[in-house]
Amino acid sequence: MTSSSLFRSPRAIVVALLLSLSAFSEAQSGGEEGFGFQKNCRSFKCPDSDETPVPKSPMDYLVSKGCAGIGASGFAMMGLNSNSEVTRILSSCCDLYHSCLQICGAKKQFCTSNAEKCMVRKCNSVPNERIKKQCLGEYETKKLMFQFSECQDFELAQRKSCDCVKKDSVDEKRAEVVRSFYAKFNPDNVDKANALAAKATDKHKLVGLLYKLVEKYPKAINIKMDDSKQQKMEDLLKDIPQYNSRREPKPDYVDVDDQEEIIDDERIEL
Repeated sequence: MTSSSLFRSPRAIVVALLLSLSAFSEAQSGGEEGFGFQKNCRSFKCPDSDETPVPKSPMDYLVSKGCAGIGASGFAMMGLNSNSEVTRILSSCCDLYHSCLQICGAKKQFCTSNAEKCMVRKCNSVPNERIKKQCLGEYETKKLMFQFSECQDFELAQRKSCDCVKKDSVDEKRAEVVRSFYAKFNPDNVDKANALAAKATDKHKLVGLLYKLVEKYPKAINIKMDDSKQQKMEDLLKDIPQYNSRREPKPDYVDVDDQEEIIDDERIEL
């Protein structure tokens, strides 16, 4: 690729800018944080030492801003891929990422790592080599975008999704969260909830369980893209003949690890 064609590529310009900012930010901050972007965001803690944060129930507050909503304000739209097919391929990973950030007790790095794995898995499953290459290119851009996502958004999401519960009530509250989820999205198997919750003996195991449940039942996620970003997307893509701005309907459930979840080497059927 010639230097002139490189600078005609919007993606190349975006990636070069993000790489430069990332390197500058790290150099200025000694590898800790810069420009307000932190590698490790603070976990939510209850003000009372006798209380433990537990996800609010019911979990009807999970919202996704789509793939265009990944990244810091001002950077997210820059990473937009104009290929509607690639956007469709990665949309479930983006939705799950946004939802993960809103699961009380989740670590931002856990959500980012799983989103990246999801994107690679989705891209590698594409049979068309041209689309696969474009998909992996978008994944590389999203990896940079994850670096520029702001801690304040994650921390606000955690505060909104957590209830502070007395420690002697934590087990029952966790079971209530799982029961209410099953009651809405898989009522025929609500009797599994107590057994599943019993295996989620700490917040990390509960996060892992809820993450897999949301992945399996994507209708738990509410899609709410920022109107201004949606309009920008429409304006950018309106001249592309094959563009279709409507998202595919979400299935009632999807197959996840053969309908089983691994929590600390314990396999449990969802």
